[in-house]
Amino acid sequence: MKTISAGTYLPILQALILDGKTVCLNISGSSMAPFLIHQRDSVRLQRPEHPPISGDIVLYQRENGQFILHRICRIKNGFYYLAGDNQTVLEGPVPPKQIFAIVTAVCRKGQWFKAEDPRWQFFAIFWRRMLHLRPIFLFIYTKLSKY
Repeated sequence: MKTISAGTYLPILQALILDGKTVCLNISGSSMAPFLIHQRDSVRLQRPEHPPISGDIVLYQRENGQFILHRICRIKNGFYYLAGDNQTVLEGPVPPKQIFAIVTAVCRKGQWFKAEDPRWQFFAIFWRRMLHLRPIFLFIYTKLSKY
């Protein structure tokens, strides 16, 4: 199997998404844990049909060109404030023009599901609001997941 860098394939995926195609992407990195796990889980991405809302997972491009998959935690004055589920600090303000894809489904542990699923809703509602308490929960999760 040949491995290529994200910098090589993400601009191609971006072009496909902006052209109206739906694409799947394997998760790389740990910022969306424990909801999405590095090299285990996948997401289905498409161009947003409506402005993203709090709780949505989006793919955006930072000013430095880096592509990031994070959850919208807050919207203020038309700008987005985002964080990965494994993070405790918001990134923002992110202008809407930097967001080019929204996650419409996830494949977690080999099973596909959409935003209506209770597992997704837990992270979209409860987990998003517990930003400052996440270190405690993540510590407990890490200890329990070893058993």
